[in-house]
Amino acid sequence: MTPYITLTLAERRLAEFMGNARYERSRRSGIVDRKVGGQSNEETDREGIAAELAFCKYMNLYPPIDIDHYDDWDCKLPDGRRIDVKSTTYTSGRLLAVVWKKPKQIDLFALMVGKFPIYQCAGYIEAKVLMTDQYITDLGYGPVYAASQSELLDIEELKNEITKRG
Repeated sequence: MTPYITLTLAERRLAEFMGNARYERSRRSGIVDRKVGGQSNEETDREGIAAELAFCKYMNLYPPIDIDHYDDWDCKLPDGRRIDVKSTTYTSGRLLAVVWKKPKQIDLFALMVGKFPIYQCAGYIEAKVLMTDQYITDLGYGPVYAASQSELLDIEELKNEITKRG
């Protein structure tokens, strides 16, 4: 896993604002809340945004902060590949993705482990690998794609690839 990535006060405030704004926009747009677990909606959205910001910070990418536009991906690499950043508060948590997404919408998935405002990147996996029948499981809430942290690729390799390409 990567070193700890701690969000600054400004990044924390941005995560809280964006989490609230995205939640309100989604409900106004009729997007169904598919939250799983006992945490509040506010906590769910804040954790998701904060993990995205921490990932972008670590990878030296500018995060998309437009709350009025919804994409299936959370950030893009300089070469155009789209990344969906997932988060878990469990140190041994798995990378989970919904089964209705299509590999053509996402190129890579990354897993951030931690709790607001401190995270680590457990690794990444290609969408075309994760989104196959062998990764489908049911954790009690319906089918999902799930990869254990041991199945993820080292994020340092991806980071080095980005740095070399400039």
